[in-house]
Amino acid sequence: MLPGALETGSTDNDAALTPGSVDLQGSGRPRSRWVCQSWLENVGLSLYPPCLYLRDDLRIRALLKHEKEEFRHRSPYDLKTLGGSPACVIETVKDLMAFPGDREGIGVALEQESVLAALLLYRDRLVTRHSTSWKDGDLVTVDERQEYAPSSAEPLWKMFVAAHHRFPLELGNEDKDKFMSFWAKMENSGKKVPQLSTCLGRFVSASGMVTEAGMGVYRLVDYITSMEALLTTRWDPSLRLSFRMALLLGRSAEKTAVAFEFMRLVYKLRSRLVHGDELPPIKLRDVDIRAEEALGRLHSYCRGCIRHSLDLVDAGFDTKEKLLRLIDLAVLRIDMRTSLWAFLSGNQSAEKLKDDFNQFDKLVFHPILHEERHGALE
Repeated sequence: MLPGALETGSTDNDAALTPGSVDLQGSGRPRSRWVCQSWLENVGLSLYPPCLYLRDDLRIRALLKHEKEEFRHRSPYDLKTLGGSPACVIETVKDLMAFPGDREGIGVALEQESVLAALLLYRDRLVTRHSTSWKDGDLVTVDERQEYAPSSAEPLWKMFVAAHHRFPLELGNEDKDKFMSFWAKMENSGKKVPQLSTCLGRFVSASGMVTEAGMGVYRLVDYITSMEALLTTRWDPSLRLSFRMALLLGRSAEKTAVAFEFMRLVYKLRSRLVHGDELPPIKLRDVDIRAEEALGRLHSYCRGCIRHSLDLVDAGFDTKEKLLRLIDLAVLRIDMRTSLWAFLSGNQSAEKLKDDFNQFDKLVFHPILHEERHGALE
């Protein structure tokens, strides 16, 4: 066992969880193996059984009572809220003969990070990962229902600050198929667009700093870097990122304009902030937006862009070049923009969007007009 690992221990006092068999869903894996665990705070499962299998060797399960106590004693973090909030574990299983190793260890960390990203993107709740532990031995199998009291209250924060509220992320039976479908879409999109890995990593990093004081600058930089990885190339000017994000977020000319103006202001701040300046309030259309509210809005914008990008990759725009070409074409043409917004709103099929794209993309622009309109993105 690695230093600092958590032992599973007895489950006699945990009615909902019992010692498990050797295999995960009969996978036939050997008894000697590594179990890699990442602990999540503020995530509850109201499933039956209270366990969500993403693959035969990857799952999210409820946290045992004695595990919660042991983790509280061993963790270097201040877990004041852990005793009263639900908690879960992301568990990955690897054969002992092939693990651990540097490459495999990095792969497991990225795999678990992708699960955390899926939870953050699926429903906008505060999810915190505190630590990673490893043990050699058996897992536990869930065979009883474990109830958590869901919260139906709405956050009292102003708009765009949903990411900061403390209500738990509750996954019930009605969420099971939806979340599994979303997870599959995210995994498939990541294979087609490798840049999504960097994008999601930075998004997870920024979201994980929500509860840490004085981290506003780092969060802002990570959010913007996340969007740059997904929506720009090395040759793109900074202004083009604001255009592309606004097109993905907007459903009207007014909403698009507000998103564009906000992103331009935030982007200009980044170069100042990385050189030591404090995050100031942002004035948008003569309205002062406090730094914390601005970060909440930026989180929501990034989350929305990632979700929409996943939808577009799933619809057939399955390379970064195709994705950016579609968005840029929507900047240039109102009819393409209308088609894109209709698809993202759920009012148009993927086939119709692809047909419109193929039609408009073949049209020849007048060279001078084409350069002028692209110049507007500079």
